[in-house]
Amino acid sequence: MLKNNLILSRLLLFCFFFAYCYSGITQNSIQRGYNLYLDKEYKRAYDTLNVAVKTYPDSARAFLIRGLLKSVGHDIDGAIEDISKAIKLKPDYAEAYNERGVCKFTLNQPDAIKDFNKAVEIDSDYAEAYYNCGLAKERVSDYMGSIHELDIAIKFKPDYSDAYDHRAISEACLNNYNDALNDLSLAINSDSASIVQHRNKGNALFDDKKYLEALKNFYVANDLVGSYAEKYVDRGIVKEKMNDTIGALQDYDKALKITPYSPHSYFRRGQIKDELKDYIGSIDDYNSAIQLMPYYADAYYRRGKAKINLGRNKEACEDLTNALQFGYSDAAILLKQYCNSNSKH
Repeated sequence: MLKNNLILSRLLLFCFFFAYCYSGITQNSIQRGYNLYLDKEYKRAYDTLNVAVKTYPDSARAFLIRGLLKSVGHDIDGAIEDISKAIKLKPDYAEAYNERGVCKFTLNQPDAIKDFNKAVEIDSDYAEAYYNCGLAKERVSDYMGSIHELDIAIKFKPDYSDAYDHRAISEACLNNYNDALNDLSLAINSDSASIVQHRNKGNALFDDKKYLEALKNFYVANDLVGSYAEKYVDRGIVKEKMNDTIGALQDYDKALKITPYSPHSYFRRGQIKDELKDYIGSIDDYNSAIQLMPYYADAYYRRGKAKINLGRNKEACEDLTNALQFGYSDAAILLKQYCNSNSKH
């Protein structure tokens, strides 16, 4: 009897040990897949998560991460299907509701807001879900509702640069330009601090010979640089609305200093130079915009107008012809006025 009890005890211990190890292996594979996702090694991550889902079909997290990977691969319907499975397995999964809402938002599905609301119902300080709800309300022109959601996102995450940026968009749409300008300045300051923080952390990790972690921080810093420049452009647009032409020009200068390969920033700066009657300067900017984007109809049109102001009608007609060819229909009016056979060239 004692011997049988000993055998049974060992068998139970073995089963417990096996179950523990199996669970650990599975959870490790899910975490490994998630880490690969964060490192943007999407193919390896997807393969890892496929195995995890098959071997551990009750893991809500595995379905969520595989859903995120499907959304990266533009399989949005597949992503929604996987994330819905995660929610079925774990009904109080705030992150899953938020990510499903993001997928529905991508597909312009109006019930995305319901998922964001459910996410914050479960987790009341979920800043990202409030932010996403704000974007969804902005899209349907509910600017007051958008500002309300973004106010809460910023309350829980005071350095939320993108939330300041989108709150500024809604404020500008309501003609509250001073508030928009203030929010864009806060967004710029937040991005600037984050870039410095990630670069400093990357340098420290590099000195510590933790090269992979250092590289990740440098990547984050570089990603932020593009967003940082865009916010200067956004602030410049608001300053234009406020008739602060010089202030707008300065912001476009800063944006192009950060990212000198943005055709739209050159175009915006060219328009400002037109207003200042600096036609030679505006033509230089339109040249850069067209060089970066050869089918930029608006830039051809504006360059044509600037050349007319300098009396270079023959060159202007070539630009206006290109503008019309690339879809800028108003170019036909100037073509008729300046480019018929009776015009002086």
